[in-house]
Amino acid sequence: MLHKIGRATALLASAAILTSAAPAFAGEVFLGGFAHDSTFGVSGSPHEQGTYDFQVGYRTAQIQSLWFLLTPMAYAKGQFNTDDRTNFYTVGLEWRKHLFHTKFYGDFGVGGAYVDGYNTYPDHFDPSSTPVPGPGASPAQVAQYNSDLHIFRTRKAMGSDFVFNPNFTLGYDLTQHFAIEGAWEHYSNAGLGGRNPGMDNWGARVVYKFGKSAQ
Repeated sequence: MLHKIGRATALLASAAILTSAAPAFAGEVFLGGFAHDSTFGVSGSPHEQGTYDFQVGYRTAQIQSLWFLLTPMAYAKGQFNTDDRTNFYTVGLEWRKHLFHTKFYGDFGVGGAYVDGYNTYPDHFDPSSTPVPGPGASPAQVAQYNSDLHIFRTRKAMGSDFVFNPNFTLGYDLTQHFAIEGAWEHYSNAGLGGRNPGMDNWGARVVYKFGKSAQ
Protein backbone atom coordinates (compact mmCIF):
# COMPACT_ATOMS: atom_id res chain seq x y z
CA MET A 1 0.00 0.00 0.00
CA LEU A 2 2.81 2.44 0.86
CA HIS A 3 4.43 2.04 -2.55
CA LYS A 4 1.08 2.82 -4.21
CA ILE A 5 0.74 5.97 -2.12
CA GLY A 6 4.25 6.92 -3.21
CA ARG A 7 3.37 6.41 -6.87
CA ALA A 8 0.18 8.48 -6.45
CA THR A 9 2.23 11.25 -4.83
CA ALA A 10 4.64 11.20 -7.76
CA LEU A 11 1.68 11.42 -10.14
CA LEU A 12 0.34 14.48 -8.32
CA ALA A 13 3.79 16.06 -8.49
CA SER A 14 3.84 15.44 -12.24
CA ALA A 15 0.41 17.06 -12.51
CA ALA A 16 1.72 20.09 -10.64
CA ILE A 17 4.63 20.39 -13.09
CA LEU A 18 2.24 20.11 -16.03
CA THR A 19 0.02 22.78 -14.48
CA SER A 20 2.93 25.20 -14.32
CA ALA A 21 3.48 24.75 -18.08
CA ALA A 22 -0.15 25.52 -18.98
CA PRO A 23 -2.25 28.70 -18.84
CA ALA A 24 -3.00 29.66 -15.25
CA PHE A 25 -6.09 28.11 -13.65
CA ALA A 26 -7.10 26.19 -16.77
CA GLY A 27 -7.52 22.53 -17.50
CA GLU A 28 -9.63 19.44 -16.91
CA VAL A 29 -9.90 16.86 -14.19
CA PHE A 30 -11.49 13.50 -14.88
CA LEU A 31 -12.61 10.31 -13.19
CA GLY A 32 -13.42 7.10 -14.99
CA GLY A 33 -14.05 3.37 -14.84
CA PHE A 34 -12.43 0.81 -17.17
CA ALA A 35 -12.65 -2.86 -18.09
CA HIS A 36 -9.14 -4.14 -17.42
CA ASP A 37 -7.08 -6.26 -19.86
CA SER A 38 -9.90 -6.60 -22.36
CA THR A 39 -10.04 -9.39 -24.93
CA PHE A 40 -11.01 -6.71 -27.49
CA GLY A 41 -7.95 -4.87 -28.72
CA VAL A 42 -4.48 -5.29 -30.20
CA SER A 43 -2.75 -7.01 -27.28
CA GLY A 44 -1.90 -10.62 -26.61
CA SER A 45 -3.84 -13.10 -24.48
CA PRO A 46 -5.41 -11.46 -21.43
CA HIS A 47 -4.43 -12.67 -17.98
CA GLU A 48 -6.17 -10.07 -15.82
CA GLN A 49 -9.53 -9.92 -17.60
CA GLY A 50 -12.73 -9.76 -15.60
CA THR A 51 -11.36 -7.06 -13.31
CA TYR A 52 -11.91 -3.30 -13.35
CA ASP A 53 -9.95 -0.07 -12.93
CA PHE A 54 -10.75 3.40 -11.77
CA GLN A 55 -8.84 6.23 -13.39
CA VAL A 56 -8.16 9.73 -12.10
CA GLY A 57 -6.27 12.39 -13.97
CA TYR A 58 -5.64 15.94 -15.08
CA ARG A 59 -5.23 17.59 -18.49
CA THR A 60 -3.88 21.05 -19.08
CA ALA A 61 -5.41 23.50 -21.51
CA GLN A 62 -3.74 23.58 -24.91
CA ILE A 63 -0.13 24.70 -24.42
CA GLN A 64 0.41 27.51 -26.91
CA SER A 65 4.17 27.54 -26.32
CA LEU A 66 4.27 24.07 -27.88
CA TRP A 67 2.92 25.39 -31.19
CA PHE A 68 5.63 23.42 -33.01
CA LEU A 69 3.91 20.25 -31.67
CA LEU A 70 0.47 21.52 -32.78
CA THR A 71 -0.42 22.91 -29.31
CA PRO A 72 -1.12 19.68 -27.41
CA MET A 73 -2.59 19.31 -23.94
CA ALA A 74 -0.41 17.59 -21.33
CA TYR A 75 -1.88 14.94 -19.05
CA ALA A 76 -1.08 13.00 -15.91
CA LYS A 77 -3.24 10.07 -14.82
CA GLY A 78 -3.30 7.02 -12.62
CA GLN A 79 -5.11 3.80 -13.50
CA PHE A 80 -5.76 1.66 -10.42
CA ASN A 81 -7.05 -1.90 -10.52
CA THR A 82 -9.73 -2.73 -7.94
CA ASP A 83 -8.56 -6.36 -7.63
CA ASP A 84 -4.89 -5.62 -6.84
CA ARG A 85 -3.65 -6.36 -10.38
CA THR A 86 -1.44 -4.16 -12.57
CA ASN A 87 -1.62 -0.37 -12.12
CA PHE A 88 -0.30 2.36 -14.43
CA TYR A 89 1.02 5.88 -13.69
CA THR A 90 1.23 7.94 -16.86
CA VAL A 91 2.25 11.35 -18.21
CA GLY A 92 1.99 12.40 -21.85
CA LEU A 93 0.48 14.67 -24.49
CA GLU A 94 -2.97 14.72 -26.12
CA TRP A 95 -4.32 16.47 -29.21
CA ARG A 96 -8.01 17.40 -29.46
CA LYS A 97 -10.27 18.10 -32.41
CA HIS A 98 -13.95 18.99 -32.24
CA LEU A 99 -15.87 17.13 -34.91
CA PHE A 100 -17.69 19.15 -37.57
CA HIS A 101 -18.12 22.13 -35.21
CA THR A 102 -20.33 20.08 -32.87
CA LYS A 103 -20.09 19.26 -29.17
CA PHE A 104 -18.39 15.96 -30.06
CA TYR A 105 -14.60 15.82 -29.94
CA GLY A 106 -11.84 13.32 -30.39
CA ASP A 107 -8.53 13.14 -28.54
CA PHE A 108 -5.44 11.21 -29.53
CA GLY A 109 -2.69 10.87 -26.97
CA VAL A 110 0.63 9.21 -26.37
CA GLY A 111 2.58 8.99 -23.14
CA GLY A 112 4.90 6.98 -20.98
CA ALA A 113 3.69 4.90 -18.04
CA TYR A 114 5.30 3.30 -15.03
CA VAL A 115 4.02 -0.24 -14.35
CA ASP A 116 3.82 -1.47 -10.76
CA GLY A 117 3.03 -5.10 -11.65
CA TYR A 118 5.23 -7.95 -12.84
CA ASN A 119 8.03 -7.41 -15.34
CA THR A 120 8.68 -11.13 -15.83
CA TYR A 121 7.01 -14.13 -14.21
CA PRO A 122 8.65 -15.60 -11.09
CA ASP A 123 11.17 -18.29 -12.00
CA HIS A 124 10.46 -17.40 -15.66
CA PHE A 125 7.43 -19.64 -15.35
CA ASP A 126 5.63 -20.84 -18.48
CA PRO A 127 3.20 -23.79 -18.20
CA SER A 128 4.10 -24.87 -21.74
CA SER A 129 7.73 -25.47 -20.78
CA THR A 130 7.86 -25.74 -16.98
CA PRO A 131 7.46 -29.39 -15.95
CA VAL A 132 4.73 -30.31 -13.48
CA PRO A 133 6.26 -31.63 -10.22
CA GLY A 134 6.35 -35.41 -10.26
CA PRO A 135 5.61 -37.93 -7.51
CA GLY A 136 9.05 -37.42 -5.99
CA ALA A 137 8.75 -33.66 -5.71
CA SER A 138 8.99 -32.09 -2.29
CA PRO A 139 6.05 -30.16 -0.78
CA ALA A 140 8.07 -26.98 -1.24
CA GLN A 141 8.51 -27.67 -4.97
CA VAL A 142 4.80 -28.38 -5.39
CA ALA A 143 3.88 -25.24 -3.48
CA GLN A 144 6.28 -23.16 -5.60
CA TYR A 145 4.85 -24.56 -8.83
CA ASN A 146 1.27 -23.88 -7.73
CA SER A 147 2.19 -20.35 -6.68
CA ASP A 148 3.91 -19.64 -10.01
CA LEU A 149 0.95 -21.11 -11.91
CA HIS A 150 -1.52 -18.93 -10.00
CA ILE A 151 0.52 -15.79 -10.76
CA PHE A 152 0.75 -16.75 -14.44
CA ARG A 153 -3.01 -17.22 -14.69
CA THR A 154 -4.00 -14.05 -12.84
CA ARG A 155 -1.23 -11.54 -13.59
CA LYS A 156 0.23 -10.17 -16.82
CA ALA A 157 4.00 -9.70 -16.92
CA MET A 158 4.38 -6.56 -19.06
CA GLY A 159 8.05 -7.11 -19.97
CA SER A 160 9.38 -3.80 -18.63
CA ASP A 161 8.79 -1.31 -15.85
CA PHE A 162 8.06 1.51 -18.29
CA VAL A 163 5.67 1.22 -21.24
CA PHE A 164 4.12 3.44 -23.90
CA ASN A 165 0.51 4.61 -23.63
CA PRO A 166 -1.18 5.39 -26.96
CA ASN A 167 -4.81 6.25 -26.26
CA PHE A 168 -7.93 7.49 -28.01
CA THR A 169 -10.95 9.33 -26.61
CA LEU A 170 -14.35 10.27 -28.01
CA GLY A 171 -16.05 12.94 -25.91
CA TYR A 172 -19.18 15.05 -25.75
CA ASP A 173 -19.58 18.44 -24.05
CA LEU A 174 -22.67 18.28 -21.86
CA THR A 175 -22.27 21.86 -20.61
CA GLN A 176 -19.59 24.51 -20.49
CA HIS A 177 -17.96 22.72 -17.57
CA PHE A 178 -18.89 19.02 -17.87
CA ALA A 179 -18.24 16.39 -20.52
CA ILE A 180 -18.48 12.62 -20.85
CA GLU A 181 -15.95 10.45 -22.66
CA GLY A 182 -15.43 6.94 -23.92
CA ALA A 183 -11.81 5.86 -24.13
CA TRP A 184 -9.35 3.18 -25.18
CA GLU A 185 -6.09 2.90 -23.27
CA HIS A 186 -3.27 0.72 -24.63
CA TYR A 187 -0.09 -0.10 -22.74
CA SER A 188 2.93 -1.86 -24.25
CA ASN A 189 6.70 -1.55 -24.54
CA ALA A 190 6.75 -1.68 -28.37
CA GLY A 191 8.95 -4.77 -28.31
CA LEU A 192 11.73 -3.04 -26.38
CA GLY A 193 11.37 -5.31 -23.32
CA GLY A 194 12.04 -8.97 -22.75
CA ARG A 195 8.41 -9.69 -23.61
CA ASN A 196 5.59 -7.50 -24.89
CA PRO A 197 2.08 -8.87 -24.27
CA GLY A 198 0.50 -5.40 -24.13
CA MET A 199 -2.77 -4.53 -22.43
CA ASP A 200 -6.00 -2.92 -23.65
CA ASN A 201 -8.44 -1.19 -21.30
CA TRP A 202 -11.82 0.27 -22.37
CA GLY A 203 -13.93 2.63 -20.32
CA ALA A 204 -15.74 5.91 -19.74
CA ARG A 205 -15.00 9.15 -17.90
CA VAL A 206 -16.71 12.19 -16.44
CA VAL A 207 -14.76 15.39 -17.06
CA TYR A 208 -14.87 18.77 -15.30
CA LYS A 209 -13.39 21.70 -17.21
CA PHE A 210 -12.26 24.93 -15.58
CA GLY A 211 -10.60 28.18 -16.57
CA LYS A 212 -9.98 28.74 -20.28
CA SER A 213 -10.71 25.07 -20.95
CA ALA A 214 -14.35 25.78 -20.06
CA GLN A 215 -14.71 28.71 -22.44
